[in-house]
Amino acid sequence: MTRRQILYKLNEWLQNFPAKEKVNCPFETDNWPTISYHNSVTVLLRPVVLEVSKLGVDSSPDCVRWFNLFFESASTICLSYKKMYLKRMFRYTWLTVHCYFVAGIPFLYCVWLDRNFHILRPHGKNLIYETISSCSSILYVAAERWHCGSIFRDTFEHMSEIVKQSMDNDAEDMTGETSMEKDKESSVTPETEKSVDMQAEAIKFYSLPEISGKQSMTIDNLDELWEFFDITGDKFLRSICSEIGDGGFS
Repeated sequence: MTRRQILYKLNEWLQNFPAKEKVNCPFETDNWPTISYHNSVTVLLRPVVLEVSKLGVDSSPDCVRWFNLFFESASTICLSYKKMYLKRMFRYTWLTVHCYFVAGIPFLYCVWLDRNFHILRPHGKNLIYETISSCSSILYVAAERWHCGSIFRDTFEHMSEIVKQSMDNDAEDMTGETSMEKDKESSVTPETEKSVDMQAEAIKFYSLPEISGKQSMTIDNLDELWEFFDITGDKFLRSICSEIGDGGFS
């Protein structure tokens, strides 16, 4: 089957999924099939991400469209989990945290690649910062409730700092101001205010300290991260972590 045919089958499955209005578990919500669908899309399109990383601006128009779809699917996974979290339907299982992590890191990689290519500009920086914030919050909560999840939290935080710094540097080169400063006024909209309120409500619900300001993150046990990649056999994730963090792991 071609990539388009597989995507058609996935769309058909999602449209016919029997989600319920009144649910008793996460698997009955409309968020779960959405997450499963987009998780399948990101797995399907991993080769496209690697192709864009090699070809850059020379990538074909089809490849660029697939790359944008991968980016959108990775973001949707993260934001859908946040919705489940706010509905108090989030399950802190290894599978859930793993799925969140393997969506969040490739999302960061897409943003990191785009610092040179600017393929993702139409999506806007608000979506990028909201997705990163969602990942950070969920992985933070997960690490508090499940100690083994700390390696996922620390790795994502470390990578996200590298990516956000690259975005700020890119903005400074073009405008003389950081992307955070540039977006500060434009990002204050009813939608973003609602998003901030939802995140604050979630943190309050779980009685966790709010993370404020930039932090210098380190990964205490880097061997544990590489062991995780070896166990799962995820060469794609290991490769992009190495590329983003090249020389930056501590």
